[in-house]
Amino acid sequence: MSLRPLEALLGRACPLLVLVAALACAGTPTPETPAVAEAPLPAGTEPSSAQEQELLQAMAREAAPLPTLELLGPDEGFRTSVPARVAGPMRYRDGHTMIDLDLGATLPMSCAFFPSRVDLGAIHQRAAQAVDDNPDLQARQLAGIDAGAIDGSPWTGVTWLYRVTTDEGPSVGMVKQRAATKEGRSVFCQHDEVGYGASFARVFETLVRELRWGGEPSPTPAFRELSVAALEGRPVGVQEIEVFAEPAGATRTEIRGAFMLPVAGDLLAVHDSLRRQQGTGTGELVSELRIQTRNGEAQLELLLDRDASGSWQVRGRFGDRAVEAAAAAPGAVTSLPGRRHALAALVAADEEGGSMTQVEWIPSADPAALLSVETRLVGDVDDGSFLAMSRIAGQESSSSQMLLDPKGQPIGARFPVGGVQVELLTVYQQGALP
Repeated sequence: MSLRPLEALLGRACPLLVLVAALACAGTPTPETPAVAEAPLPAGTEPSSAQEQELLQAMAREAAPLPTLELLGPDEGFRTSVPARVAGPMRYRDGHTMIDLDLGATLPMSCAFFPSRVDLGAIHQRAAQAVDDNPDLQARQLAGIDAGAIDGSPWTGVTWLYRVTTDEGPSVGMVKQRAATKEGRSVFCQHDEVGYGASFARVFETLVRELRWGGEPSPTPAFRELSVAALEGRPVGVQEIEVFAEPAGATRTEIRGAFMLPVAGDLLAVHDSLRRQQGTGTGELVSELRIQTRNGEAQLELLLDRDASGSWQVRGRFGDRAVEAAAAAPGAVTSLPGRRHALAALVAADEEGGSMTQVEWIPSADPAALLSVETRLVGDVDDGSFLAMSRIAGQESSSSQMLLDPKGQPIGARFPVGGVQVELLTVYQQGALP
């Protein structure tokens, strides 16, 4: 994203990269983000002051890896290893365990271990509130967004730039944040110091990779899939799909998403979502719950199921209004496993131009919308994968692209959102669809 709004935010610009100039002009900074630190200077440009040179050097500094240390949580609630030192006693606050870790920088990073899953988007907004609550705060600016996977565990990251008033004058700092979910429980870490971007990432990645939770294990899904969403080539979110095998061949599917979009330069719009489906062994939908939040506030909470007569109905809240409506379906409504199996059959038929039509619940505009979705194979790719196009019947503007592997499973997608193209890339799969 462009950092040009920093000129207005911080008062005046120096001759260098806008971010570096803004930091240097405002005074001695404190924290930083690797994404910003790696931003190149314009061709042929050299730092124009000793202060700017000092800042660039500070942004590039890293700590040497430390010996690996094993961490054991209270009552063996978790166990992990980190290339860091413990910087203070563990403490329990608001239902989660906190610990400070020395990664070799001047200031420690702080981590919180949660006994349940947290929203990987909204948690960054809540953590940023601590910056906003500083009475000396003059401004806060979004400086970077990131997302990915660590051995099948989804993670998100945000970096903030802020300016505060001190006795020595204005001081600008940055805080790096990362959050991940593993086996149904979450961890959140942050670090508030210039430089050490790769060092912070190294400790966080090791912590998540080696993390093992105590107590009763979470149910194991028959199938897991993780995808990373990108906007203009920049990772902005994650999507996790878990499909559980239920008695009598039934399925339960949970689809969770966390997406973070920059708005108005200094703001971050975070969208967290949950879809929970019950389906039959033949791929038909039995019921579906959808919950969507924006910046932690509920935007949609709807349940689609059948009434006593067997007709589809939708109940809940859609925006600021209550909903209770009948939903007419042009055919059997498909669950996610049902759609995936149908895609596999379409590819197995190996017929260019082959198509299928399924009914799906798409409550983006109308909460009772059960619509026909047409999918057509349009060609194959050199590596053996296939390109497919999907659209809501009769709505050309709803077209999206999918890249299917040789078995017919989606490995990538591109679809329009608010006038821009969002890409979804599958980065992890485990198990098989029941």
